[in-house]
Amino acid sequence: MRLSADITPHCAFDTDSPHSQVTYHFFHWKKGTQFADDQGIYNGLTWWEQIENGKQLTRNRKFLTVVPVVLNEHKRMPTRAKRKWESRNGSKSTPRYQIAGGGTLDSPTGQIETWRLRHWHPKHGWSSPDLQVKYEEMMQLRRDNPPEILSDKEILEKVLGRRFV
Repeated sequence: MRLSADITPHCAFDTDSPHSQVTYHFFHWKKGTQFADDQGIYNGLTWWEQIENGKQLTRNRKFLTVVPVVLNEHKRMPTRAKRKWESRNGSKSTPRYQIAGGGTLDSPTGQIETWRLRHWHPKHGWSSPDLQVKYEEMMQLRRDNPPEILSDKEILEKVLGRRFV
């Protein structure tokens, strides 16, 4: 199953997301056990609660908590290394921040400013020198083209590429 994830990066999501959902369901949601010989003593406990009879911070629980986190981080390291720049977006895209700030995606302006706020900090400046150049290129396109001709979203796609908008 991981072979497909190595071939295409998007396959990792295809295999990891369902695995995470199934694991969460069985470890933290479903109560009881699949074995009929337990005489119902575990019917009120999830699988996570059944581990080590509910004792906290045991070796097994620490292992089952730490190992998936470490493996997930290890898997994402090559993706992080391919990033062209860092942002303060977190997991949200620029359009999501636009909506969260009260804007709409239908408005022809505002997205460039939202993008700038996610990549420029008043105290530290731009998170990368390349981003300042990109922003100046966006602003030049904005000066040359009114919003009726070229929207902010179209400018972002033109300067950054569709993948980064």
